Amino acid sequence: MISITALTNLNNAVPWGLWVSIYIWLVGISAGVFMLIAWGNIQGNPHLKKITRLGLALALSTLLAGLLSIQIDLGHIERFYKLFTSPNFASVMALMVWLYGVYFAILAISLLRLKRGISKSFFVFSFVFALVVIVLESLLFAMPPGKHWHSLIFPIHFFTSSLVSAIAALIFMAGIWVKDKKTELLNGLGKIAITFVVINMIVEIIDIVTIGGFGHLISWVLLLGSVIAILLLRKSTPVSITIAGGIELIVVLFSKYNSLISAQIVEPFKGFAQSYIEPRLMFGYAPNGFEFFAAILLISLAAGLFYFLYKIFPLTREG
Repeated sequence: MISITALTNLNNAVPWGLWVSIYIWLVGISAGVFMLIAWGNIQGNPHLKKITRLGLALALSTLLAGLLSIQIDLGHIERFYKLFTSPNFASVMALMVWLYGVYFAILAISLLRLKRGISKSFFVFSFVFALVVIVLESLLFAMPPGKHWHSLIFPIHFFTSSLVSAIAALIFMAGIWVKDKKTELLNGLGKIAITFVVINMIVEIIDIVTIGGFGHLISWVLLLGSVIAILLLRKSTPVSITIAGGIELIVVLFSKYNSLISAQIVEPFKGFAQSYIEPRLMFGYAPNGFEFFAAILLISLAAGLFYFLYKIFPLTREG
């Protein structure tokens, strides 16, 4: 039987590749969206309150697809239940699985209770819990030997980029699915997005400087993408704002990927990369066709789950 790892370009220098990037991107969207929706209901923001159902459906669908992505990367999906039946609480990964289990339950309860109304105290709890999920997810990277992951700027960038991807996803989905007072809604969400994108760009620049990444083309592409998104957001038309949301979603995905891979291919000393001579000992990484295909399926799954929860699931209505 051929293992999934054998079908990828992962190696001992880069054991975390595209699928882990998809995982932290989707989970970042999920927790960020849940946090924004909770904050909007606490503060009484009319634009975020209007898309409560959309946000909850998006948070749940991206969570499930993201967890499947990391499970595919780890392999042996059929053993997943053992994390609950035989947990090792000394393992940070096992603790995160239980945390995600609680997070899933909170999202499911929120969707089921939407018709009867969700109390402000529950939204306060949800806001804090979603924040904890983002912070703990970023701190997972403090354990592996990626030097850049151990810097203070990494968890800050992880947090700001998660918020940007969350508001971008809300804008993109609202631009497609919401019909009533769309222009007013998207303008309100766009103003929130501009603030987040600008803050994230500042953090991104600090992050790039920290790792000396201005010599890489992808760093300039990420910054240019954010500038274009800001310009489109300022046009204040539904089409331009929706496109800006889509652009920022892609920008954050590439940012997560760049941050993940760049930390793994830093040579501990000069000439170290040349010492790798076997196919699976290559000091570098580029996703192959199989990895891209699986990534597209995972994103498609998130979209399909969202459609089911938002358009078909009968127990919810707009908040």
